[in-house]
Amino acid sequence: LDALAARVCAPSMADGIFRILDVGAGTGCLSRRYGAAASGRAVVQGVDLSENMVAAAREKGGTGVSYACAEVVDFAADYSGEPFDAVVFNACFGNVHSQSDVLAAAASVLRPEGRAIVTHPLGADFVDELRAQDESVVPAGLPRSTDEMRALVGGVALEPAELDDTIPYYSEWERSS
Repeated sequence: LDALAARVCAPSMADGIFRILDVGAGTGCLSRRYGAAASGRAVVQGVDLSENMVAAAREKGGTGVSYACAEVVDFAADYSGEPFDAVVFNACFGNVHSQSDVLAAAASVLRPEGRAIVTHPLGADFVDELRAQDESVVPAGLPRSTDEMRALVGGVALEPAELDDTIPYYSEWERSS
């Protein structure tokens, strides 16, 4: 997780603050690591559907980290703060019912040239295996090509920027101006 946090926080921001929306934050394990990876310059908003996960994350704390119990599309629709530099979906993108909708939500809260990032520590094959077991829990796989990445964001101001379909899985879209 430390390597992922460092990869997400690698770009330096002009104002010295790196704003991250951590979707599917769970108990906040990765949310808290962003602060360390950004040398304390990260402001992280974690969102999760589970009230229990959000309560556990809040209890564990973290500098510059806050949490909300929300679905990301609803969170983005109501969001009026500073745009995020990165929106990260770690180990949860296969669980969303409309990947296009959540990517559109991510684009709506990203700054120009901000990044929407999908990661999974066990890779896309693992997500496909889970999907084969129960599509009601894992309704979608992870994009395996830039064509699949483009198809997910048709009409949204996101362009495929990077795809690493190995373990760990990493894909990234950049928001256009």
